[in-house]
Amino acid sequence: MKFFEKNVPTNSFFISNELSIFGTLEGNLSGRIEGLIKGDVKINGKVIVGETGVIEGNIKCYELVVNGVIHGDAIAHASIVVSPTGIIHGNVSSNPIFVDPKSKVRGSIKKTMDHEVSKEIKLVQVPEKKIIDSKVEEEFSDLSVDSKSAGLKNKNRFW
Repeated sequence: MKFFEKNVPTNSFFISNELSIFGTLEGNLSGRIEGLIKGDVKINGKVIVGETGVIEGNIKCYELVVNGVIHGDAIAHASIVVSPTGIIHGNVSSNPIFVDPKSKVRGSIKKTMDHEVSKEIKLVQVPEKKIIDSKVEEEFSDLSVDSKSAGLKNKNRFW
C-alpha cells in the first residue's frame, strides 16, 4: 500500500465505542475511531479520533483530527488538528499542525515541509541595553551589590 497519496479514498470505516481492536489497523480508506485500538494505525486517508476514541500505538495517516486520546506518535501528510478535547502523549509531525490551547500534547511537535524536511528555528541572543531611570534609582537606593556574591543586599535588612 502506498501512503500519502494525494487522492484521499472515498471509502470509509467506523469503529464504535463498543469495539476494541488489538493489532494493527491498516487500510486505504478514511474513517472515524470511537473505540479502543491497541496497536498501530496506518491509514491512507483522513482519520478522526472521536471523543471516546483511544489509540494505544502510533498513527500514520494522510489527515488527522484528534478529539480523543492517542498514546503514541502521530504523523500525517496533509494536516493534524488537535481539538480542545484532544490528548496526544507522543511526538506530532505534519504540515500544518493546529493545536487548540485547551488540548494536551505531551511530546515534540515537528512541522514538516513537502519533502519531509523539518524547518529549524535558531534563537539568537540579543545583548541587553541597560537604561536606568532616575526615579527607579531613587526608589531602590537602599539596595547595593555585594561584589563577592554578585547578589543583592538590603542595607536595611528587610529580607
